[in-house]
Amino acid sequence: MKYNKIYIVFFFGLLIVRPGIMFGQTNTSPYSILGIGDIVNRTFDRSAGMGGAGISLESYRYIYDENPASLPYLSDHNLSMEVSGNLNIIQYKGNPLLNKSVTSSQFQIERFVMGVKVMPFWGLSLGLKQFSSSNYYFTQQQNIIGGIGSIPVTHKGSGGLNQVSLSNGFKIGNFSVGLNSSMLFGHMQDEKALLSQYSLGEQYNSTILQYYSHFYFEGGVQYHGKISPKWQIGVGAIASNKTELGGDTYYTLTQGDPSVSLPTNIISDSVVGKSYFNLPVMYGGGLSLTYDNKLTFAADYKQQSWSSVKNSNSGFDYSFQNSHQVSGGIEYTKRKNIPVQGSNNFVAFDKYFFQFGGYYGNEYLVMRGQQLKNTGITLGVGVNSFKTGLGYMFNFQIGSRGTTVNNLIKENYFQMGVTISYIDQWKRWRLP
Repeated sequence: MKYNKIYIVFFFGLLIVRPGIMFGQTNTSPYSILGIGDIVNRTFDRSAGMGGAGISLESYRYIYDENPASLPYLSDHNLSMEVSGNLNIIQYKGNPLLNKSVTSSQFQIERFVMGVKVMPFWGLSLGLKQFSSSNYYFTQQQNIIGGIGSIPVTHKGSGGLNQVSLSNGFKIGNFSVGLNSSMLFGHMQDEKALLSQYSLGEQYNSTILQYYSHFYFEGGVQYHGKISPKWQIGVGAIASNKTELGGDTYYTLTQGDPSVSLPTNIISDSVVGKSYFNLPVMYGGGLSLTYDNKLTFAADYKQQSWSSVKNSNSGFDYSFQNSHQVSGGIEYTKRKNIPVQGSNNFVAFDKYFFQFGGYYGNEYLVMRGQQLKNTGITLGVGVNSFKTGLGYMFNFQIGSRGTTVNNLIKENYFQMGVTISYIDQWKRWRLP
């Protein structure tokens, strides 16, 4: 048992010292060319099977990302660690941009987090996850200045932002408060390739590389109490202030086809300006009811005030609008009380749980008069081992994003998430 724990802790620790292995390239998304790409609104914690409704929830072993005020409810004497991966399969539909449906798939590690109860009133966590992603590839006809024709231009994009977080939560009676202090960092890369008879058959390649970084803070509060002998209530709220991401913009221009030979540098990594992108004020609230420590109902609402921030649309036909999301779900938990060695106390232990939920929301992008919508249903199941400290969560999502109205592209997707959790028991409990 001792060596098994060492191997498990080493595996999770490897993800900390080598964060680059976590995030691979994501699925192609036509809308990720805009702004800082597709912002990841999905949760990968225990609330994932409940539509992501986790603002008012807490757990003795699982870490809820939505609200840092849940951290002081972690169990004493335990170090909790979680790593989450996600399989995403997307079917794209659109006319006339797509003559037929196209499908892509991708699996990647999305999240790593570890948390500990520092003191009876104080919980702390350290995490790393993806904040946004960009991946696109398409060819369009671009008009030549002077009106003498058009030429094909190929666009290829990649990149995104990551989020490293240090969260603290403090409990006073039935109330708790928390603060998530994080650093957002990353880059967006847009590559263009031009081939035309007007340039004597030569190919020209330009790359615009935009770096972004800034501190980002999210606060939260929670209340948990009994409203009857068997019913418990949980109330939560979260908020973040406006944040300006910034960095440098680099430009590179080369001549030649990279698939044939090494292109000739014309302009190499030249700083041409600054990169700016504003994140708006965000706020949200959640409510949960739990019956007999077995059945939990939860619902959340979140909004971001995008219409109040000033972001450049880089010449594309889109605008920003306030985004909001409503989510909710139900969970059944099989819980067991384990006696503590040398005392008359008990510790709660969740053997397994089942979840069902859904979500509906409008995203911040408005394309050709259509605000992008994202809606879906979720299922979740989890099982924990008391002897090994390992836990396994599986969640499934089926949903759709976007529309085919006004020649836009609709994404129908299926996602399967897997989370492996581990608790290092600093104090031994006596099995019954």
